[in-house]
Amino acid sequence: FFIMNILTITNFNLDIFDPYSIMYCKEWKKTFDSIINLSKNFEQCLIVNDVHNKKDKELCFIPPHCLKDRPIYDLMAKMKGVNRYSKKAFSALSNNHVKQVLLECGDKLYLCGFNTSMDVLKTAFDGIDLFNKVVVFEESCGDIMSKNHEGAINIMRTIGIEIQQWSFLENDI
Repeated sequence: FFIMNILTITNFNLDIFDPYSIMYCKEWKKTFDSIINLSKNFEQCLIVNDVHNKKDKELCFIPPHCLKDRPIYDLMAKMKGVNRYSKKAFSALSNNHVKQVLLECGDKLYLCGFNTSMDVLKTAFDGIDLFNKVVVFEESCGDIMSKNHEGAINIMRTIGIEIQQWSFLENDI
């Protein structure tokens, strides 16, 4: 059993299972359970949630969402070393403090979360320039539409981002 340093999780918030939210993910329960189990392999978890105001650039492209922070405290309590951050852009690495913490902790970016086709994809792309290795845990990611999730995973795999199944973690890392 190998403990890794930091897991970065995008959009681990209440909007994911709110059927009236633009961020609603039909498979939220399966993905949440997977993230909780995956997090046990890490010393820390950085949860980087969208928290927008109406003037954020991202809202020029997609409808308003996450206009306030809606953390999931009961699920976060099942994880160790949780630190919460906010972002106003697609990438978790757009938050300079998050970027600094991750760079100080090593040369690998371990990533999962919601909105595979936007937030996870953009964070992984940004990570290519900053880290020697970017690993995305496929079964711990979810999206508004499953075809978007699958497409984003295929794009990341094509450009050399390592796509992992956390259940095989001990053997592959």
